[in-house]
Amino acid sequence: MKVTLFAVFIGLQCATLSAKTIELGTSTTVETYFPGISSAVVEAFKMAGHQVNKLLLPGERAIVMFKTSELDAEIMRLATFDEIVSDAIPVNVVLTNLELVAMVRKRSGFETIDDLIGKRMAAERGTRVQMMVAEKMNATLVQQQSIEATFKMMSAERVDFVAVTRDIGQQLIDQGYDVRLIDKPLLTIPFYVWLTKENADLLPDIEKNLNILKAEGRF
Repeated sequence: MKVTLFAVFIGLQCATLSAKTIELGTSTTVETYFPGISSAVVEAFKMAGHQVNKLLLPGERAIVMFKTSELDAEIMRLATFDEIVSDAIPVNVVLTNLELVAMVRKRSGFETIDDLIGKRMAAERGTRVQMMVAEKMNATLVQQQSIEATFKMMSAERVDFVAVTRDIGQQLIDQGYDVRLIDKPLLTIPFYVWLTKENADLLPDIEKNLNILKAEGRF
C-alpha cells in the first residue's frame, strides 16, 4: 500500500510539473461564429491537464504574438498558416472545412463569380483566407475591423462583395442585411489548431483529445 501511495504521489507531482498555462489566441470571428470549436479546443487543453488563458486578439496582432511566442497556440488558423509562421506546428485534426462564397447586394448586377473578378472586396483585417480570395479574384481589397463592418461597407456600395462562409452569410441575412450569395464556392480550405515550436510536446495529447471531442460531436 505504501508503494502504491508513493507511486500515486509521484505521478501527481509529475503531472503538476508538466502542466502549463496556455496562452491561447482567438478572434472575434471565431468566438462569434464558431463557439463550439472554440470551447472544444479549450477543453482539449484542459483534458491534458493544462490551464487556459484565452486571448481575444485582432488577426495581425495574434500573428505577431505567435511569432514571438507570447502565444502558445491559436484556436483556428487555415491550413497554410505555416506560410506565415514557418515553424508553426499544426494539430492534425480538421476543425472545419471552410467553404467561402461571395455575398453581394441583392440588387447588384453580379450573378456569377466571373462577374466579380477585378472588383472591390472588403475583408476582415488579418483574416488570411479572405485575402487569399482577394488575390485569386484580382480584387481591390479594403480591410475592416470586423465582418459586420465589411457588410456595412458593402451596403453603402463602397465595395462590391464580401467572402464568407454560408453560415456566416445566412446569419447576417437574418440580421437584416439586404444581401444574397452567389452559389458557387470561391475557396474551400481546412482549419486547424496551431502550436508554437516551443509547445511541440503538447501535440500528441491535444491531437488525441480533439479526436475524442470530434467523435463526440463537439465540433
